[in-house]
Amino acid sequence: MLKLEFFFYSCANINFARRNKCNRCGKDKGDAVPKKKLGQEIGKALADKSRGLFSADDWQCNKCGNVNWARRQQCNMCNAPKYGEVEERTGYGGGYNDRGVVEYIERDESDGEYDEVSLHLINTSS
Repeated sequence: MLKLEFFFYSCANINFARRNKCNRCGKDKGDAVPKKKLGQEIGKALADKSRGLFSADDWQCNKCGNVNWARRQQCNMCNAPKYGEVEERTGYGGGYNDRGVVEYIERDESDGEYDEVSLHLINTSS
């Protein structure tokens, strides 16, 4: 199960998933709007390799790959947010099994023909 941060509009604070109350206003977690991280924290190993340029809490934007300071709430290159709304995944948008019943057409195999794009022999089993 994905652990999500939670956000209160009243105090504009984002809390860790492990908390049961907001650490700023004290409201119960049940009143909050769930948020998910859109950026990935770079971690201690990468921060150590950067020789002081980055801290372990800095985050990398999933959209453009830029590394941002931990205090930024949006990427300073592409303006993508660090946290995003948790969307409802209903499956109504199409994708899997969107076509319903499909009639498949049998096709004959080609013997020894060349692919027009790569000019590789398609079938060499003759």
